[in-house]
Amino acid sequence: MSDPIEGRLGTLVLGGWIAPAPTGHDEAFFLLTTPDKRAALTMPVVAATLGLGAAGTVTERPDPEVRVEIGADGWATLHTPGGERFTRPVAAEWAQIAHERGQVVLCVGMAPMPPGMNEDAYTDRYGVKIALGLVPAARVPAGER
Repeated sequence: MSDPIEGRLGTLVLGGWIAPAPTGHDEAFFLLTTPDKRAALTMPVVAATLGLGAAGTVTERPDPEVRVEIGADGWATLHTPGGERFTRPVAAEWAQIAHERGQVVLCVGMAPMPPGMNEDAYTDRYGVKIALGLVPAARVPAGER
């Protein structure tokens, strides 16, 4: 689990991993959730702000402002409506898959993420409480993120 990020959307954590998806391909995933116990109230608002549907649904075209930029420096940035950005380091394989597929599967978790829990354990436990969106992803030249 990454360190919490403070911003306009609250205290959030952003974690990434690679997994097989119903598309038949490995996909790059981003999990956006919160450690806050009020997650059931706040995270549906975050999902709606990003243009995602309710937990358990997949949105193929979220808000057009939502995108992931992959830097040559090994960092990926999730851009949200209103100009807020969430950045985290990603593995080279994650960046490559996101670039090749041209998308990231954004998962917004509606349950609080317990301290020390990783993304796999979270999605196993709370899978039905996650809204999914297929977000465009592209590499950007150094210094343009």
